[in-house]
Amino acid sequence: MTPPDQWTAEERDYHAVWTDWCEQTGREDFTTLIERCITENVAPITAPRVILADEAQDFTALEFTLLAQWAQGTDSTVMVGDSQQAIYWFRGADPERLEQVPVARGESLTHSYRCPRAVAAAAQHWAAQLPGERVTWTARDHDGHVTEAPYALRDTDDLIAGALAAGEGSTMILAACRYMLTPLCHELRARGIPFANRWATSEAQWNPLDGPGPRALLALLRPVLPGDAGRMWTWGDLYALTEPMQAAALQRGAKASIKEHCREDQFGVTHAREEVPVSTLFTLLGDAATRLLDIDRDARGTVAWWRSSLLARAQRSADYAARVWARGGIDHLRPAWDPLHKPAGLTVGTIHSTKGAEAAHVLLSPEISKTAYYEGWHGSDPRAKDALRRMAYVGMTRASESLTILEPGCPEALPLDECLAVTA
Repeated sequence: MTPPDQWTAEERDYHAVWTDWCEQTGREDFTTLIERCITENVAPITAPRVILADEAQDFTALEFTLLAQWAQGTDSTVMVGDSQQAIYWFRGADPERLEQVPVARGESLTHSYRCPRAVAAAAQHWAAQLPGERVTWTARDHDGHVTEAPYALRDTDDLIAGALAAGEGSTMILAACRYMLTPLCHELRARGIPFANRWATSEAQWNPLDGPGPRALLALLRPVLPGDAGRMWTWGDLYALTEPMQAAALQRGAKASIKEHCREDQFGVTHAREEVPVSTLFTLLGDAATRLLDIDRDARGTVAWWRSSLLARAQRSADYAARVWARGGIDHLRPAWDPLHKPAGLTVGTIHSTKGAEAAHVLLSPEISKTAYYEGWHGSDPRAKDALRRMAYVGMTRASESLTILEPGCPEALPLDECLAVTA
């Protein structure tokens, strides 16, 4: 909602190209949809009596305008937000706008059910640098602890050891930027350590167990999995485990036949969940069927044979899955809908990706990008510096037991070590 005459030349040029492309292709982006709701007075379909606007500190001016317009048709509109957790300044969120909204009644939620005393002290000490009115909140009745690690994000051996030794419960390793986590993810995969980020499931680097390799290995091991022992492969299992295999390892036309059995017909019927008769296995797979049926006697040998038959594109994903299995973590290969699914105890991600999440133990890196450091932390716009402060505050407050602040591995880092003195 910034007037175009206040835009930069680059922004105006981009807008011209973007809107022209949208018009030519008949598309509308998210911003345009919100604008239409405002200009055409489009009301919510269900005509709600009450609107609850969650995470309101991250609303843009445009979104606040629509909320105010919709609020006129309700009995009441409730906004829930914390200006100290406004970390989407880069997309137009303005925490000061939340504090300026006229409200009939306000209520402060002043008790945390997550953060222990040590974490609360460190986080609030850091947040004291932020402008505007702040709500002081009390911690849950637990001491917890905040420590400084003698290793940085780049020290993957020490970092992994620290994460695995953090204690009982879930653990998070958080960084400011995605690229900072790449070496860590590579090392975790190399060791066969299960990890995930269920708050950013589309991010493949952080969710390698959602790849085709783990799904295929899970299907291969189906007859010997705890809870599934004795159950033969279904057509869906057979498709999952043979799709990444070389066609030469199977009978001619086997892949096409298996895929056809998993396809829905015009009535939506599929055979994917039906078990495959043993005689059909030999017809489709030939000698490979003998190796598969030997899995209850020699699972490791069968897996080794299967891996040697994979296409090159599937090797990396399958190798990681096999390493997880070899460490005894077969339950981590189960899909989330499986009743025996065991979520990975280690979460890897950026602070932004885990906003709203929590873990017992959080290992937080103070490093930020060069652009954020020189143009934001040491730049001329104080709002950019405050945005970085808020980002670190959100990272700290994910912890329900302990917070470990990593050593900076580069000069471009936030001075989070100053929070340690208040918890000593």
